[in-house]
Amino acid sequence: MLDAQKLELGQLKMKKENKNIKEAIDKAIQTLIPEAAKTNIQITSNATNVTINHGPDKISQVITNLIKNSLIAVEDETGKIEITMEDLPSEVKISVKDNGA
Repeated sequence: MLDAQKLELGQLKMKKENKNIKEAIDKAIQTLIPEAAKTNIQITSNATNVTINHGPDKISQVITNLIKNSLIAVEDETGKIEITMEDLPSEVKISVKDNGA
């Protein structure tokens, strides 16, 4: 939230690049796979290779934070976290969904 506020105020600089968005998603997932494995929580993704202009580090940070929230919300052994990506005509939509409370 603080980053969003800084961005609105022009105080946060985001380095945008034409890169594959799947790499940013995969980076976030790979960071948390060891933590999920400790409690047998399943993380899946349907991300595909799509090159768009974005800030890969910020996108990875946001997705990492959402996955961390899901890791708290789901039950050990039965927890499932799903990252979905939709390549729409004018945008790429990324969602993080879990089976927690």
